[in-house]
Amino acid sequence: MPLSKWLLPALLLIPAATPAQDLAQDTGNTQLYAEGLKANRRLSVGTELALKENQKEVFWPLYDEYYEKRMTIHNTMLNHVNHYADQYHALSDQQAVKLVDEHLVIEAELVTLHREYLDKLQTVLTPRQLMRFYQIDFRITAQTLADIAAIIPLAKLDAHE
Repeated sequence: MPLSKWLLPALLLIPAATPAQDLAQDTGNTQLYAEGLKANRRLSVGTELALKENQKEVFWPLYDEYYEKRMTIHNTMLNHVNHYADQYHALSDQQAVKLVDEHLVIEAELVTLHREYLDKLQTVLTPRQLMRFYQIDFRITAQTLADIAAIIPLAKLDAHE
């Protein structure tokens, strides 16, 4: 069985705005699952931030904008992991370096997004709400990525194993 098919259940844990077609047999169910994850994340953020009515009017459109951009980056990460899975059994040294470099580019995109929205969210949230927002966001993401990382096999040290 190809590694990418073995990783399918875990990769679906990454909330995606548009699921990768080569990973999902039933895009309708996958889309519903992604929408459920989005709603749960939104509920967690809304509950934990205790926004005032005047904050909600400005915060939620910003949050939705942020979330969509974040999911675009996560879709790139999903494709990146799928690419690794496809190459896993015969990964060359050059492919390994390229995959690490691509991963670092994705991480840099996330940092850039966080900085961009730090400025925007500061106009709406109190400093502690702002910190709490990022703590919630990072906690949810860290758990999802930890779950996925736990099942993605480490690269083989010898491509001929």
